Amino acid sequence: MAAALYLVLTVLAAIVAVFVPSVRRWFRGRRRPLRAVGMIALAWLVVFVALAVASARTTQQRANVAAPTPSTTTSAPAPTPSCHARSDNGQPLPDATCTPGSTNADVTPDSIADTICAPGWTDKVRPPASYTDPLKARQIVAYGYPDGQPADYEEDHLIPLELGGNPTDPQNMWPEFGNGQSPNAKDAVENALNHAVCGHQITLAAAQHAIATDWTTAETVLGLNTPATTASTPPPAPTAAPTQAPVQQNTPAPSDPLAGRYHAGEFCSKANLGVTTTATNGAMITCQRDGSYNRWKY
Repeated sequence: MAAALYLVLTVLAAIVAVFVPSVRRWFRGRRRPLRAVGMIALAWLVVFVALAVASARTTQQRANVAAPTPSTTTSAPAPTPSCHARSDNGQPLPDATCTPGSTNADVTPDSIADTICAPGWTDKVRPPASYTDPLKARQIVAYGYPDGQPADYEEDHLIPLELGGNPTDPQNMWPEFGNGQSPNAKDAVENALNHAVCGHQITLAAAQHAIATDWTTAETVLGLNTPATTASTPPPAPTAAPTQAPVQQNTPAPSDPLAGRYHAGEFCSKANLGVTTTATNGAMITCQRDGSYNRWKY
C-alpha cells in the first residue's frame, strides 16, 4: 500500500518537473543537471524498493494471522457404556440403576382378577415391536454388549406384565441376552409367581419386589420352590394277600404346595426338578429336563 502511494506521488512529481517552468529552470541551472536527475532517480528507486519489501512482509504477516491453525484430526472415542449387565447362577440380570423396574398403576391387589389373572390380559397391554425394537437397539448400545445383533436379545420386562410390570417404561425393560431362544428360564419363574399371586399364596407387592431384585432367587425368597413331599407307603400288614390289588390314588399329600397349580407341558423351575405333584386335571406330573428348559410331564 505504501509503495503504491509512493509511486503515485513520484508520477505527480515528474509531471510537475516537466510542466512547471520554475522547476525546469532549476534543473537547467545546475552545473551537471543529468547527474542531479540520476541521483534523484536512484534515491527514488531505493525508497520504492524498501517500501515494496516492507509492504510485502506486512501482507504475509497478516495472512499468517488470519489463516486458521490446522487442527490434528483424531477419531472420536467410542461411547462409554452407561449400563452393565450382571449374572447370578449363570443367568443374566440387568443393571440395577439403569433397569430398576417399574409397575403398572392399573394393577393393584384389588384389580388382579380383572388384570393379571384374567386370560389374555397381557396381550392387551404388551407394547408393539415398533416401540420395543428401537428401544432394544438403543439399550444394546447403552449396555455395551459386544454382540450387537438385536435378534440375539429379548426386550424383557424386568417386572413382567403378568405381575403388573409397566408395559412401556424403559426403566422396566432391558435387552436380555438369550441368543435368540424364547422362551427362556425367566419365563418359568414369571409363570410360577403369577400362579402364586392369583392363588393368593403371596402378595402382589412381594412378587414384584422379589423378581425385580433377582429373578433367579425369587421363588426361593418367596418360599415357592420347596420340594413337594410324598406320602410314605405303609408296610404291608402281616395278613393274607388281598383278593383285589389296591387302586393307586393320585390324591397328593395334604402338605403338597404345588398340587393343582400346573398342567403338563408348562415350564417349571430348576428347584423342582424331579418333584412329582398333581396337575390341574388330577394326573400326576413330574418336573423333568426338556432340552434347554424344564417342563412338567406325565
